[in-house]
Amino acid sequence: QEAANAMRQSAAARNQQGIGQASAAQDALEQARRLLEQNQASRLDTDAGSAAADAQAALDRQRQIEQAVNDLPQDDQGRAEAVPGIIEDKETLVQELNNLERSLSRMAEGAQDNPDAERQLRQAASTIRDQSIADRVEFGGAIVGQGNPEQAGQFEAEITEMMEELNEQVQAASETISRLDKAELAAALATATKKTPLNKRVSRRVLEA
Repeated sequence: QEAANAMRQSAAARNQQGIGQASAAQDALEQARRLLEQNQASRLDTDAGSAAADAQAALDRQRQIEQAVNDLPQDDQGRAEAVPGIIEDKETLVQELNNLERSLSRMAEGAQDNPDAERQLRQAASTIRDQSIADRVEFGGAIVGQGNPEQAGQFEAEITEMMEELNEQVQAASETISRLDKAELAAALATATKKTPLNKRVSRRVLEA
């Protein structure tokens, strides 16, 4: 009888150990999944922040171009000396806009789990394409070279207005993604707190970081 009891206890212990191991494995898989999701969200947040900075920088460059066009000298020699610098700035801006459009489209593909963020990113990318902003910037160089300051200034003002709208869209998308990233972090902290008690002040500092 004692031998039978010992065997049953041993079998029960092994069974309990197997259950514990399976549970630990499941917990590890779940933790790995959460970490992957958090890393993806953090990377998207970082990329969106970079896109917001790029959009602002592009807008600043266009404003400088517009100002330079409005400040073009009236004499032919002065204009001839100033125009090449404006054209060079325009070429740089075209490249920046094309890079920004590609970045926004790529981020939209990676934000499919967040409909609001995906929609805003696609909207911003579409603004660049549908309004042909890069083409307008390039064409503006030809208008500047024609020597019609009033027409050139008006054309540049229209481009600036388009880019202000674009910048607002990119900034809004970045803010949406940042909020989503913090919300996912808060959920992860709440889940972790259920398993391992965390100091509330520490959790709050992490969220505010």
